[in-house]
Amino acid sequence: MNLQKVYKKIDEKFDEHLEQIAEYVRVDNRITNIENVFALTRMLKKEIEEMGGRASIMDYGELPIIFGEINFGADSSLLIYKNYDIIPPLSPRWKVHPFSAQIITAEGGEKVIMSRGISEPKGPLIATLNVLRTVIEEGKKLPVNIKFISDGDRQLGSPSLTKLISDRKKDFLDIKTVFVPKFSQSESGNPILLLGVKGLILIEMICSGGAWGGPIGESLHSSNASWIKSPVWRLIKALSTMVDENEKVLIKGFYDEVVDVIDLEERGIKSGKLEIIDFMRKQHAVRFKWNLPDEDLFRKHILTPTFNISNILVRPPAYWSKLILPSEARASIDIRLVPDMEPSRIIEAVRDHLREHGYDDIEVVTHIQYPAWSTDSDDPAVRIIKDVYKDFGFDVEIHYSSTWSFPFYAFQKELGASLVVGGLGRGGKAFSFNEYATLDGIKLFEKSVACFLDRFCKTALRD
Repeated sequence: MNLQKVYKKIDEKFDEHLEQIAEYVRVDNRITNIENVFALTRMLKKEIEEMGGRASIMDYGELPIIFGEINFGADSSLLIYKNYDIIPPLSPRWKVHPFSAQIITAEGGEKVIMSRGISEPKGPLIATLNVLRTVIEEGKKLPVNIKFISDGDRQLGSPSLTKLISDRKKDFLDIKTVFVPKFSQSESGNPILLLGVKGLILIEMICSGGAWGGPIGESLHSSNASWIKSPVWRLIKALSTMVDENEKVLIKGFYDEVVDVIDLEERGIKSGKLEIIDFMRKQHAVRFKWNLPDEDLFRKHILTPTFNISNILVRPPAYWSKLILPSEARASIDIRLVPDMEPSRIIEAVRDHLREHGYDDIEVVTHIQYPAWSTDSDDPAVRIIKDVYKDFGFDVEIHYSSTWSFPFYAFQKELGASLVVGGLGRGGKAFSFNEYATLDGIKLFEKSVACFLDRFCKTALRD
């Protein structure tokens, strides 16, 4: 690959590349717009096929997943993974229409694209496809095959990803490395190299009427609350035994594997990342759980597992009545795990806690469980992305842990593949209003991905 020639092409065709990205982020593919979800997957399928590859839209659950390949006849493959689903733009504080892909001048004079999905995930995904198309148009046959996975249920815990990897394992045996494209530069300018993500458990606690009391089978008129107990109150009381007033988890053994590291520098977490604290104070929270200095507060954010009630619901009443005594109440609980926490052990600890507190009638249903993922800073793929950042003159800010969850463990456990999250470029507010990515950052991202691909191919040739 002639890297300088690819850089020149990116410069020359950057307006086309921006329009390609804008075309995708204009698609309102939130989960409720299922027609748009399928339209977007068809766009991705066509994109891969037009580069000489083949792709399939597969059904592994509620939302489709894309699996594709560009085969150059090589012995090994690089897998590019990125989800395509988005968070609904619910806030009224957007400066532009959230699916307009509008270019505006931000504070400080930078040109940015503002739109839902531009920072995460569609901006990095489509910019990566732009790079591959540019390389392929140069007529070069790569020494590695390129495979793709893009799922649409990250916000549901990515269940289709783990199913696909398990069911189609034979299609991934030649994969040694997984590349996850991401705009990685912080406000300080330096790229953040992420070496770990939290694990996730999603469980549902169900309290139904039965021997303990409560209506059996059908909800009753609320006047019966004078002599029949409520599953809703019982569920609330059970939940209240699980945390204290500061929401510290009281389930026995919950924190057994948690290592509390005081020194942020020891974990590679630099103070530049603390900008998120100011953002949260200004936009989302009057106060935090802990009254701590910013560095200790951020340490808690990164290194503490969570036990969150995301939803409480009751069996819906008849449309003509709101005055009911429900026969059933449910709570959806997501638990984010730090390294070394074993999901099955935590789930069993939840069940033990309910039994010990007299709530053994409450059913615990597990929907998702996967452990935290981490990689070594000396992993070959990680060394490549470090060298890429160095080539562009940046110091690397290493984060050994993160606040978000992803089933990256599946690539490591099922395929034995290394995984690296990377790319230059700067975007922000991915899960908030006024999501953006800088134009200069997108161009820099594309060049950094080209550099990664070039270095990866040279490594593959040596191997």
